[in-house]
Amino acid sequence: MMDKIALQHDLERLALWSRANNMVLHESKFQVLSYSLQRSELLRELPFNAETSAYCTMEGEFIFPVPDVRDLGITLSSNGKFSRHISQMIRRALLLSGWVFSVFRDRSPGVMLTLC
Repeated sequence: MMDKIALQHDLERLALWSRANNMVLHESKFQVLSYSLQRSELLRELPFNAETSAYCTMEGEFIFPVPDVRDLGITLSSNGKFSRHISQMIRRALLLSGWVFSVFRDRSPGVMLTLC
């Protein structure tokens, strides 16, 4: 519970600092990603858990925990694994390679390596 209070305090300080420095924060885009050592998903699925994990911005926007966050091109997951990010990268690579194979008739190694 102390971590929640500390993070809420940090959010308020950040908002005050941004206003003092004439910076605009898009608080509607804020996301919370919580890492936990708990192996059980049971506690995360309880109805009251979202209420105790929510944070409030200075503008009155509520920030609820999300299972995945994309930051700087990397998808981070609350379970600490990169399986979702890897799946997305594989999907994109397959789409791109499908496009390459549909556009180019010559599939010789020289042409294929040039495209990479």
